[in-house]
Amino acid sequence: MPSSKWLLASLLLASQDWFCAKISDAVDVSQMVDPRSGQEQVIYGKSRVHRRFGYKTDSIGNVYRGDADEEGRLSGWAYLLQPNVGSGGREYEGEWVNGKKEGIGVHIDVGSGLRSIGVYSNGQLHGLGAIDFVRAVSQDSWFEYHGEFKEGSQHGLGVIVLSNAMYMGTFKENSRSGIGKIVFEDESEYRGQVKDNHMEGFGR
Repeated sequence: MPSSKWLLASLLLASQDWFCAKISDAVDVSQMVDPRSGQEQVIYGKSRVHRRFGYKTDSIGNVYRGDADEEGRLSGWAYLLQPNVGSGGREYEGEWVNGKKEGIGVHIDVGSGLRSIGVYSNGQLHGLGAIDFVRAVSQDSWFEYHGEFKEGSQHGLGVIVLSNAMYMGTFKENSRSGIGKIVFEDESEYRGQVKDNHMEGFGR
């Protein structure tokens, strides 16, 4: 994982007039700056899922607590742990509508440690959000993203910190594409066009 010094440098470089994201080795992904309005927005009051007393377990082993509609679907504020999904389970706490994630919430893939916080629509991040890891992962796998989402994909304005570089600019369907700035670990920079995660077109 990148050093605290590198992450702090990344934070300073990310503070531009058109976009700012808060990044450090102890990041609170519940707070970020809206890339379009420039206003800080607290989208989730907690940076991790908190387990509480009063859980129920359904017939397939899912653990849940919260509000439900007349048909028994989670609706309102609720917590759900699905221990048999994926490689280690998944958990989500936040707003639901008719059994789907709808509104503000936090999702954790227990197996990979990947955490997604933001605004959900129809079960997917859509709007402002962030992705990071709640536990240590390999340097090649580690990344952190703050910015806009569309139907679950990084799409719009955003900033991503990788193990050896940071990119600030436009994203398209999880790909760094459009116009942006890349800051490498040796502090060299590139500003210009990017396409499918590569420098391509005009730039310097």
